[in-house]
Amino acid sequence: MSGYILCQIPRTSVPYYIESISTNIYSIEELCYFFHHNLYLIDKTILNQTLYLWIKEQLGLKKLCQKLQSAEEKSTAGIRDFVYPVFKEINYLSYEDMKEYENQVAKLEKELPYVRLKMKGDCLVENGMYVNALKVYQELLQEYEDADRIPASFIGNIYHNAGCAYSYLFQKEEALECFEKSYHLLHTEEALHSYLLSFYNGKTSQQYQRKLEELGVEEQTKQELQKKIDAVLKEEQPSIPDSEIDGMIARMVKEYHRSTGS
Repeated sequence: MSGYILCQIPRTSVPYYIESISTNIYSIEELCYFFHHNLYLIDKTILNQTLYLWIKEQLGLKKLCQKLQSAEEKSTAGIRDFVYPVFKEINYLSYEDMKEYENQVAKLEKELPYVRLKMKGDCLVENGMYVNALKVYQELLQEYEDADRIPASFIGNIYHNAGCAYSYLFQKEEALECFEKSYHLLHTEEALHSYLLSFYNGKTSQQYQRKLEELGVEEQTKQELQKKIDAVLKEEQPSIPDSEIDGMIARMVKEYHRSTGS
């Protein structure tokens, strides 16, 4: 968590640990910040008695603790029943920001469970928590990959994003396997680019050229891919560190997310 947060209630020396993003928080303001910017990560791993007691014992907010514990006793309680009391404790959000947040919560609550789980995985990727994201994606694939009701394009996007996470972890073979499955499910230009760049990253130049021929890649696509590769290799060196090629994959990841919203 970055930036300056003006604390209305004194910080505690005993933090609450948010496991999903490996972060300690020390104040009600930091908790509000997490809730505000990580809606898709709010679940029972965070909303539990450990948090409520930390709020009571470390922050001295006994009434807030009671509100949250009461909410947990309700079978119909949703995210807003836990998050809003925390926001209101210090009037963290402006009226406009609260309305926008309410809209996000309402939209999330309408999503199917597997869509919400994918959103969680994607949010973990955005936070740089690639191992945790992969656990979510693996859970999704184990439960839903063979489900007839799940669109193939959705599974393809899971594989693509898992490939992105593996790329950030420099696990080239695992990344390539995911990108290949993604391409065969999606058959999009973006998925093809990701697959071939990952293939280039993990195989020899000769193998890469054979793969281009095998897939019947059009000349224009070849040129587009070569431009992206050349952008990394334009400063000639005896050997190019793998991290630079992986950096190219990372940039491709961000471009893909912006263009598809997946």
